[in-house]
Amino acid sequence: MNARRAAILVTALLASCTHVIVPERPLPPRRSAHDDRRAPDRRPIEDQHAALRLGTPSPAAGAALCRRLQRLVETHRWNMNACPDGLEWRQVGVSALGEPLLIAELGTVDAPLSVLVLSMVHPDEMTPLHATLMLLNRLASAPPTGVRVVVAPLVNPDGLWRKEPSRSNARGVDLNRNFPATDWAPTRHLPWKGKLIADLRRFPGDRPATEPETLFQMALVTMLRPHRIVTLHAPWGLLDYDGPEVGLERAALAREAMRSFMRIRKRPRAHGRVSGSLGSWAGRDHGIPCYTVELPSSHPYDGPRFTPAFWAAFEVLVTP
Repeated sequence: MNARRAAILVTALLASCTHVIVPERPLPPRRSAHDDRRAPDRRPIEDQHAALRLGTPSPAAGAALCRRLQRLVETHRWNMNACPDGLEWRQVGVSALGEPLLIAELGTVDAPLSVLVLSMVHPDEMTPLHATLMLLNRLASAPPTGVRVVVAPLVNPDGLWRKEPSRSNARGVDLNRNFPATDWAPTRHLPWKGKLIADLRRFPGDRPATEPETLFQMALVTMLRPHRIVTLHAPWGLLDYDGPEVGLERAALAREAMRSFMRIRKRPRAHGRVSGSLGSWAGRDHGIPCYTVELPSSHPYDGPRFTPAFWAAFEVLVTP
């Protein structure tokens, strides 16, 4: 991507702030999917975002998010608090429409094991939201020892706060197809354009790493250098794995833990094939074990039913 535009976007995204950050310039309109065939950034991960830093505590933004989430909880009759007391919310930039991009950190800051949890990348998949809110409540009431857990409960706020939640972000991009993985260009467009009518819900963007929400996830991975990444999706009913062979055994254990609560459709695999995905970029390109928990339903009323499956897997994934 253009170096000046990238610098402006990254600076706006990750500047320390307690208020909503407005980018210096509006995001440019999308072009045709075939206008740009430049290769993704293949520099070492440490060099790609060396200047980025974690945002500042943002209690006001966190409180506002919790109020909105609580209304969703009540709408779906989830019988829980959206946010436990005592969470410290930190803002790490803004979405395409200016919504705060927030994280909560639990456990031990200087622990030898760090785990990054990413949820609601696709807001039309509602069961992951229930699982993530339950995770925050459980970890807050019984903080884990020997592990640092950083949770981004709402990666794609613009997609969630629409009248009807959508898979894509405000610019119509699928955030799990927009990472600058080595397999992104030009092959990412081939399966997407392979049908008579392109599936707009899975549009990968005109170039990799064009979306502020993608850069948000990349920044968290770069700054935190997590030992493991856990991401939640629906509705495939599986646990998928991307990363080095060393993580396969743990993926198998997590999968078996889930089996008591849901039918597992697939065994985890060592190499994911979703081009431009988080798993391709973080797991395959940078060797960070990346575990994707796919709950078997995306319907909000199934959240309480399948959250125990996620919790069973998570307990395995945070074990040193």
